[in-house]
Amino acid sequence: PIKTDGEALQLHLFLDRSVPEVFIGAGQQAVTRVIYPREEDEGLRVFASGARTRASLQAWEMQPSW
Repeated sequence: PIKTDGEALQLHLFLDRSVPEVFIGAGQQAVTRVIYPREEDEGLRVFASGARTRASLQAWEMQPSW
């Protein structure tokens, strides 16, 4: 778990098909995984445990690099 002593925690999530990348804070930590979602999986779930939580979301469609 990441402790912030009541400070706001900023997460940046980049999802490129089956590769989510999460950058925490100002890049102090990062997580990258390859996932294999089912074809019908189209959602995103965000949750927190043990603290009051407020979230906002901005989304942009990524263009292919080729």
